[in-house]
Amino acid sequence: MCLLSKQGVWIMKSSTREIIEALPILEGKINAHENLFLTEQALDGLNEVEATFLKLAWFFEDPKNVSFSIELLYQNLENEWLELALELIFHFFKKDTYLIKKSHVSIVKEDDEGYFNQKQFSDYLAENGLDYDRHKLCMYYKRGVLPPYAFKLAGKPYWNKESVESYCENEKDKSKKESIIYDEGQIGQFATEEEQQSLKDFASQMYKISKSHQKK
Repeated sequence: MCLLSKQGVWIMKSSTREIIEALPILEGKINAHENLFLTEQALDGLNEVEATFLKLAWFFEDPKNVSFSIELLYQNLENEWLELALELIFHFFKKDTYLIKKSHVSIVKEDDEGYFNQKQFSDYLAENGLDYDRHKLCMYYKRGVLPPYAFKLAGKPYWNKESVESYCENEKDKSKKESIIYDEGQIGQFATEEEQQSLKDFASQMYKISKSHQKK
């Protein structure tokens, strides 16, 4: 049975709407699962991909009465279609049923280019001309200076690529502005790295103070 609003209007699940956006040909077939004859008629003429997504939509709309075999994903889908189906299944359980109230698990490989661990994060910043290493990034992470991580895997934080790139650009911009306030060439004459870092921190604080005065 499909969900109806108080006004008696059929409310389509958001997961089903995603399917229709990807495969508009299925739009007029969503309610066909309520009748065996209509079910067979709706599937007639569809290719394997379309038929699989239609059956998935039927399950989304009426999960108590309609079953869906995950074997169909294995048999009929691959590449972007398989990815879409898996994303929609997760979306269904999280957004349409609320059975997943808070996500604690994310599938990611160590070499996934879309996410960065602390070492990859620091390496990326160093490759882009910033004075960062793993120790410094770890220290900034503990201080809460870094952008929020996307998730933790085995206790380790991972950031998505967009967050890393954005942070890198902000740091490069900040570095340029700080050099106007304090000539970094003068810092090099001090003997220890600790003194150099101290003056860099001072320059950073001065920059923040100047920005706060500009806002006023």
